[in-house]
Amino acid sequence: MAERPTRQKDIGRIVNSVRRIQGTLERYSRTLSRSFRITGQQLGLLRVVDRFPTATLGDLSQRMYLHISTVSGIVDRLEAGGYLHRRRSTDDRRVVHLRLTEKGRRLISQAPPSGFGFMVQNLEKLPAAEVRRMSQAMQKLEALMEARPGTRQSERAADSEFSE
Repeated sequence: MAERPTRQKDIGRIVNSVRRIQGTLERYSRTLSRSFRITGQQLGLLRVVDRFPTATLGDLSQRMYLHISTVSGIVDRLEAGGYLHRRRSTDDRRVVHLRLTEKGRRLISQAPPSGFGFMVQNLEKLPAAEVRRMSQAMQKLEALMEARPGTRQSERAADSEFSE
């Protein structure tokens, strides 16, 4: 009988952790938006372009863990804001080269890390095995949240174990 209170406490800790993470990311985002008139994703993209100047949109998508259409939209907004220039390759018109403008370089030198950037920096400090366990747990939580109540999908998500 002692398992139930411990299980409920663990569930409460998970729920509260997700709330705190969400709150922290929202605070970072509001601070960036208020102080620099830019989103965390936009700042992150500028930093990746600065660090990897030959990266393609596909490379940016992989490095930022975002869909390529999302990256393309971010690039559109940053180009319209004067933070970067986009130029098609003369060798292959499908390849797009991005270059920071002076305004973009100035911004990344002044802005703090974005919330997700800060998270990635800290996750990179952890041992690989711990990151893997956290990844598996987050994938499980994501599957539970995406499952619609009363469907076979929700029953499978609730019953499945972590897979190795």
